[in-house]
Amino acid sequence: MIANFETIPNSAESSFTSYLLVTQLFEFNWHYHPEYELTFIRKGNGNRLIGNYLDTFSSGDLVLLGPNVPHTWGSEKDSKGSVADVIQFGEKFTDMLSPNTAELEPVLKLLHKAKSGLIFRLKNQEEFQCKLENLQNSVSVNRLLQLIEILHGLVKEEYVLASASTASFALDNYQTERMDKVFQYINKNFAQNITIGEMAEVSHLTPTSFCRFFKKNTGKHFTEYLNELRINSVKRALLYSSESIGNIAFANGFNNIVHFNRIFKQKLRISPGKYRIQNQGIK
Repeated sequence: MIANFETIPNSAESSFTSYLLVTQLFEFNWHYHPEYELTFIRKGNGNRLIGNYLDTFSSGDLVLLGPNVPHTWGSEKDSKGSVADVIQFGEKFTDMLSPNTAELEPVLKLLHKAKSGLIFRLKNQEEFQCKLENLQNSVSVNRLLQLIEILHGLVKEEYVLASASTASFALDNYQTERMDKVFQYINKNFAQNITIGEMAEVSHLTPTSFCRFFKKNTGKHFTEYLNELRINSVKRALLYSSESIGNIAFANGFNNIVHFNRIFKQKLRISPGKYRIQNQGIK
């Protein structure tokens, strides 16, 4: 998997970095870093890509990433503002968590599982956000203890693995730039009729070479990734729009309703109509 390397600033006064990210939208920025990262979405929605795992995100989304897991959050184009709590910590913090301390053993096990990325299903999002706010307003040792308490509390929460395997990286600057251009183009134009020939031109490859390049660096075929982006956008529209299913499908790049229904059922094991009915109360 190719991604941009990001350098996280270190502070001599703290063993971890914590900040509130407030922006109009989360830009698609495919990257990785050697630090762990805990990200809680206070406001916003869009697509989240971790390793080769693509899914939607919305307010209350919480993810814990291990070192060097490639990731990005990309907001919807009509986003009305995005806010996230971000905590990043490396060896300076983890070295303090002694494996011989019984109370911290569950935390260390959780961090080990995070090497593939963990997506949490929080029981109480408001309570968790209050803990993050308390951490942001704390200083010195109290701040450190609150982070340990937050991680320890996550041990009891339900989660799913974001990626079945850890990523390996080809740190070639030219290839990294090429993959970034490909991702940027797809995420901006997925609702259009994007062809492999078009993507080959964007990546300066032949169509056959592009297909190989994309599969090698994402673990997915181009059409598979494109359909996942489209289906994620359709899912949101089914819940938040009163448009007909056909119009929603066409607006998201599906030009054939039969093909759309088949892809939707393959991905979600349910028809678009039933999905809308079953989930309209869970917005």
